Amino acid sequence: MLFPFYSLDSNCMPAKIPTFHAFGAVLRDNKLIFSIFSIVAKTVKLHLFDPNNSLPKDILSLHQTIPGIWQVEMDPIPLSTLYLFEVDGNLVLDPYAKALTTPHTWGVWQDSPKCQLTFDHKFDWENTPKPNIPKKHLIIYEMHVRGFTKNKSSNVTHPGTYLGLIEKIPYLKELGINAIELLPIHEFDERENPRKEPITGKRLWDFWGYMTMNFFCPTKRYATSNDRLAPLNEFKTMVREFHKNRIEVILDVVYNHVSPLSGLEKIDKAAYFILTKDKAHTNFSGCGNTLSANSLATSHLIMSSLHYFAKECEIDGFRFDLGGCFARGPDGTPLTLPPFFELLENDPILADCKLILEPWDCYGINLLNGFSIKECSAWNSSFRIAMRRFIRGDSMQEQFFKDSFLGSKYLFPVGSPPTKTINYVTCHDGFSLNDLVSYNQKHNQNNGEHNRDGDSDNSSFNYGVEGLTNDPKILAIRLLQMKNLLFANLLAIGVPMIRMGDEYGHTNLGNNNTYCQDEPSWFNWDKTSEIFPFLRSLIFLRKSIPLYNLEHYLTESDIHLVMIKEHIVVLLIKNSYLIAFNTSNSPLFLPAYGLTHWKILLQTSKDISATELLTVPPRSFLIACRH
Repeated sequence: MLFPFYSLDSNCMPAKIPTFHAFGAVLRDNKLIFSIFSIVAKTVKLHLFDPNNSLPKDILSLHQTIPGIWQVEMDPIPLSTLYLFEVDGNLVLDPYAKALTTPHTWGVWQDSPKCQLTFDHKFDWENTPKPNIPKKHLIIYEMHVRGFTKNKSSNVTHPGTYLGLIEKIPYLKELGINAIELLPIHEFDERENPRKEPITGKRLWDFWGYMTMNFFCPTKRYATSNDRLAPLNEFKTMVREFHKNRIEVILDVVYNHVSPLSGLEKIDKAAYFILTKDKAHTNFSGCGNTLSANSLATSHLIMSSLHYFAKECEIDGFRFDLGGCFARGPDGTPLTLPPFFELLENDPILADCKLILEPWDCYGINLLNGFSIKECSAWNSSFRIAMRRFIRGDSMQEQFFKDSFLGSKYLFPVGSPPTKTINYVTCHDGFSLNDLVSYNQKHNQNNGEHNRDGDSDNSSFNYGVEGLTNDPKILAIRLLQMKNLLFANLLAIGVPMIRMGDEYGHTNLGNNNTYCQDEPSWFNWDKTSEIFPFLRSLIFLRKSIPLYNLEHYLTESDIHLVMIKEHIVVLLIKNSYLIAFNTSNSPLFLPAYGLTHWKILLQTSKDISATELLTVPPRSFLIACRH
C-alpha cells in the first residue's frame, strides 16, 4: 500500500514530497523491504532473530535512499523471523511493526519485545458491511476491553478479551447501544506504573493503556493466545461481529505522547517530539513528552496508523486523546489552523470515519476556542459541568443548563451541525455516575500519589453521607439524581455518550482517576439496578421521536421557553414536546398543560400526583408530548 508522505513548508502548511511505500517491513514484487525514518542517524542496521535465540542471526546495514529514509532490500525470509532496528547503537522497535512479541498474559513479561512479520495474515470479513450509522443517531458506550468481561461474573469463555466482548453483544443491543468506544487497544506495557497501593502493597498498573508503545499492534493481552497473529485475527473478529449486529466500533487513540518503549526518542527525538530550545521534552500532554503532530515524521506515523485501522481493520471512527496537542507547532506554539487537521479532515480514507476530539491539552489549549476543527466532533466538557451543577441544585445555572441541553450551539462555528457536541456527564476520566452522587471529595489514596492526582473540582454531592450508606432516604435521592443526569444526557441535543457500568451504578469508592486500578474497574455482572431499564427506556425514546433526527440546530422559532427561574427550566420544542426540569425542593405545577392534551413519555420520579395538571415533583424531570 502507498502512503503519501507529508512535510511542512515555511508557512507551516502541508506540502507533499514524493510518495513511497510504507515504512516498516513491506513485501513487494517478491522482495522484502525494511525502511525507517531518521534525519539525525549516522548508521542504521537491521537485526534479524530466530524466535528462540536472543542473539541475532544476521545484521544488515541500511542505506539512505533520500535524506532521512533508510532502507534495505532482501529476498523473503521465514515468517517466524523476529527483528529490531539499530539506530546509532540503540536497538529499537519498528514504529510501523504490525505485531510484537509481547505476552498475552496480563503482567507476565519476560524479554523485551521484538517485531514480528504478518504477511501471511488473511481474514474473512464474510461480506459484512460497515453499519455506517449517521452520527446524529449514535448512542456511544465508552468501555474497556479487559474491564468489561474480566470479572468471573461475566461468565464468558474468554474473559477480558476481544472475543469476550462478542459474547456481550446481546446485552449491549438490549440496552440500545449502537456504537462502542474502546479505551486504547494499541500495544502498551501495563507494568510501566511503578507505584504500589500504600496500604496493601499490591502493585498498580497502567490499566487504561494510555502509554502507547506502538500505533499498529492490537494489544496481545486482550487476545486468547500468544500466537503471532492472534491479536489481529481476534480484534478483527470482534469488529466483524459488532458490525453484523449494526454496532460501530470507535477507537480511543493516543497520538499526543508515547511510552519510552516506543523507541522514537532514540530514532530521532527532534523529528517526532515537540522540544524546548534546549532539546528537552515538553509536557503539553501531562505524560512527560509530547508528539509533534505538525511535523513530517509524526504526521506520517499517525496518518499511517489511522489508515491501517480504518482500511485493514474496518474501524468506524477515532476519538483523539488530548487533541489540543495537535494544535501546536513543532516548537509548541499554538496554531490557529493546524496543518495536521488539514490532513485529517481532507483524507479520503478517513472520509467515512467518525472523528472525535478531546479538544484540550494540559497547558491551556481548547480547540473550541478559536480553532478550526471542521468536521470533527468534540467531547463537550462544558456540557458535563452544566448538567452536574444544575442538577446538583447550584444557583444561577439555569441559562447555562438550557444552552448546553439544546446543543451548546454557542461553542461552535455558525452553520455547524448539532453532532459537533459529544454530550456526557461521566467518562472514564472522573467519577462514575454512582460516585458523582455519593462523594463530595475524591478519594484517590489507593493510587499511591497521596490523593494529589485526579480533578478536585467534580461538581458532585453525597446527599448526607460520604460514600457507601444503607440509609434508604439517601439512597433514594441518589438514585433519582442518577436518573436525572442520564435523562439530561440522553435527551439533550447532540450525540450522547455513556460510561461503562453507569447503568448499574458501578462504584470506584470515590476514586476519580482509576488509570492504575485493574480489578476495581471490572464490570460487575451480578449487580442489578433499576437504572438499567430506565436508561434503556431513555435510549428507546430518543430513537423513536423525530426531535433527535436533526440535521441542523433548532432555531429560535422551534423553541419556546415556557419557564426559566431558580432551579427550574421548562421548554416547549416544535410546539410538540414539553421537557421540564425541576431541581427545586417543591413540586412544579404547569396549569397551562393539562393531562387531557399532554401525554407523559418518560419521567425520573415515580411520585406523580393525581391531578389533571402536568406536575413535576421535586428534583424531577419529565418529557411529554401532545396527545
